[in-house]
Amino acid sequence: MRRRLMWAAMIAGVAAVSGCGADPTCTAPEPTLSAIQAQIFDKRCAFSGCHGNGSAKGGLSLEAGDAYQGLVGASSQRSGLPRVAPGDPDGSFLVVKLTSAAGGSEGALMPIGGQVLCQAEVDAIRSWIADGAPDN
Repeated sequence: MRRRLMWAAMIAGVAAVSGCGADPTCTAPEPTLSAIQAQIFDKRCAFSGCHGNGSAKGGLSLEAGDAYQGLVGASSQRSGLPRVAPGDPDGSFLVVKLTSAAGGSEGALMPIGGQVLCQAEVDAIRSWIADGAPDN
C-alpha cells in the first residue's frame, strides 16, 4: 500500500512538472495575444464555419487583427459577462467556453469538433487575461 502511494505521488509530480497532464504533446504559448493567436486561435478557431474566413459564429472573429477587438471588453451571449474581462479570467466568458460544457444559452465547450485545449494552453490564456489582456 505504501509503495503504491509513493508511486502515485511520483507520477502526479511528473505530470505536474510537464505542465500538460496527460497530453505530452501539448505546449503552452507565451501568455501574450500574439502567441495565443498563432498557437491556438489560428490553428483551432479561425477557420471557415467557426470564427474565421468570413464566418464569425456568435459574432466573433478570431482571425489575426480581429481577435482583440472581438474579445476584450466585448459582450458575450451570456448576460453580464464580457468575452474577456481584463484582469479577471474567472469573469471572462472565453474561459467559461474553453473549460466547461456551459450548456443552455452559453452553448458547447470550445473548440467544437476539435481537440479541447490542454491545461497549459488554458493557463496561458488565463495568465494573459490576468495580466490585463494587453494587445500584445
